[in-house]
Amino acid sequence: DLWRTAGGWRRSLAPRAADPDTRRNYELIQADSVVSGLIIATMTFVPVFFVRSGASAFEVSLITTLPAVGGLLLAMPFGRLLERTTRLTRWWARSRLLTNAAYGALALVVALVAPVLVIPVSLVVIALSTLPQTLTQVVFPLVMDGIAGPRGRFDLLGRRWAVMGLATAVLTGLAGVMLDTLPMPVNYQLLFVAGGLSGVASWWLCGRIRIAARDARGGSTTGAPVPSAAARSEEHTSELQSRLHL
Repeated sequence: DLWRTAGGWRRSLAPRAADPDTRRNYELIQADSVVSGLIIATMTFVPVFFVRSGASAFEVSLITTLPAVGGLLLAMPFGRLLERTTRLTRWWARSRLLTNAAYGALALVVALVAPVLVIPVSLVVIALSTLPQTLTQVVFPLVMDGIAGPRGRFDLLGRRWAVMGLATAVLTGLAGVMLDTLPMPVNYQLLFVAGGLSGVASWWLCGRIRIAARDARGGSTTGAPVPSAAARSEEHTSELQSRLHL
């Protein structure tokens, strides 16, 4: 019975009519959603770490301001760059790896940097991570379209947000318990290490996704039309603004 239940749960990760390749991509996306839950849990406590480390209100505000400014300056250039690439999943996997490597870097900052310099150096790490983070946000809707197509994208995203929501709720609670239990700064070091390792897991999962290569004009090599990177980036930006955080 347990095996049948597990098999039924796995089949629910993708539409019943999906071909084997599409089903595999759906499963990889949902596995990445669980990993993303741990990444979000780590992200949640970065401002708390700043406050407990003596950061000012302005320094805490830079945690959000720096990525926003990076998106403002880099989203359109990255969109044009992606117009000329043919391997979107490779770009997405590597940009996610570099983005989440920032958490591993924060763990090193906490362990090695003098307390008086922890906040300034951490802000430098966050500023540098805005480059791959912006690229991740731009390429994300293109990968979703490549996996599910324009008509299946909402079904895929619905499944992803559902799995990610459950994982985030559970893992954020567990992270809070761990932070309360262990002494500072060891607790935050472990949390940031977990976030960095989650980035490695996300890179591995996303790198295994296979979608049709795109030609230099933005179409698929199979002849199916694919929206331009700039257009998809603009649509995704509108979606992000309407959701505030997600």
